[in-house]
Formats: sequence, structure tokens, C-alpha cells
Amino acid sequence: MPAPLTPDDRIALVEQLERDGAARQRRAVFAMWGAVVLAAAVLALLVWTARRELGQAQTELQAVQVQQSRSALAASLGVLGRVQEGARGAAVDAQLAADPAAAQLLPRVYLHIVSQADRAAADRVAKQLAAAGFIVVSTEYVPAVATLRVSDVRYYKKAEQAGAERIAAVLKDLGVQLRLNYLNLENNTRVRPNHFEVWFAAGGAGRPTP
Repeated sequence: MPAPLTPDDRIALVEQLERDGAARQRRAVFAMWGAVVLAAAVLALLVWTARRELGQAQTELQAVQVQQSRSALAASLGVLGRVQEGARGAAVDAQLAADPAAAQLLPRVYLHIVSQADRAAADRVAKQLAAAGFIVVSTEYVPAVATLRVSDVRYYKKAEQAGAERIAAVLKDLGVQLRLNYLNLENNTRVRPNHFEVWFAAGGAGRPTP
């Protein structure tokens, strides 16, 4: 039979059991925190993957929507281009009222002349702008500003400068010189997107094709 434990042996055994228990508890805590950290990492990876896939899906959906909008825009350009000028403004307004989002993709140009002698030249400009993908809504005769000295392309929003530059480039190819005129109406909610105006000084529309 084993010898009976002395009081010191009992104390030592209890201390050893306490140390073993504390060690097991620490290992359990470490294992638990390790599992928590691993679960958090897995969850973060799943969230990141889901967000990436969602972002890709949204990008693809936007691409499809833009393509559909462009197809609709192409159809609109063809239809509106056949509408008589006097009714074209009302047709454009009706379309934008029915589909406000179309204003984001439907670049509209309003031509202004201060001399009726420039009418034929303005018509030539209108045809070239239409061929470049712009809707030329009308050519308005504005004799009240006959003192206009410099032809310009007017745009309301800074973000639409590129559109104004495209218009200026089309006109430059026709030999028409004009400047960009930013009207700085960023907070004007009455102005629809992609609204441009071309104002020709007398003789500024160039010459019509013979």
C-alpha cells in the first residue's frame, strides 16, 4: 500500500491541481479567443467577398442600363431628328417629362442668331451637330442682342464642360470660331442636364455650303 500523504504532500498536490486547472483554463480561453478571431476573419472575408460580388453585379447592371439608355437615346435621336423644328422643342420637353433620367444622356443644343442672314449657315451647323449626336432643338432669331460681338457656347454646369467642348470642336471643323461661356448656375434646379446654347454674333455662324 502506498504510504499515507503527509500534510505537506497534500498541500503540494492541491497546489499542483490548481496549477493544472489554471493551465487548462488558460488553454481553453486561448482556444476560445482563437476560434473567435478565426470566425471574425472568416466573416470579414465573406463580407468582403459579398461586397465585391455585389459591386461587380451593380457595375454590370449599370453597364446594361447605360447600354439600354444609349439604345433608347439613339432611337430618340432618330425620331426627334425627323420632327419639324417648330414642334421639336415640345417633343423634347414631353420626352424629358416622361423620362427625366433621359436628360442625363440626351444632349440638347439651342442655336441663336442675331441676323437672319446667318440662318442658312446656322442650318448647316445644326446638321453637323445632329450628325455628332446632339439634338438641335431650334434656331432662334434674337435681334434684341444684335450687339453681340463674340460667338459662344453656353453651358450651365461645370461638369458639362466636356459637352460644350465637343460642340465647339464640331463648329471649329466648320470654320466657326467661338468661345466657351460657363454660366455658373450649379444650384439652379430648373435647368435640365445636358442643356447647351450656341449664340452666334452677326456673321459668326460661318458660311453655308454652296
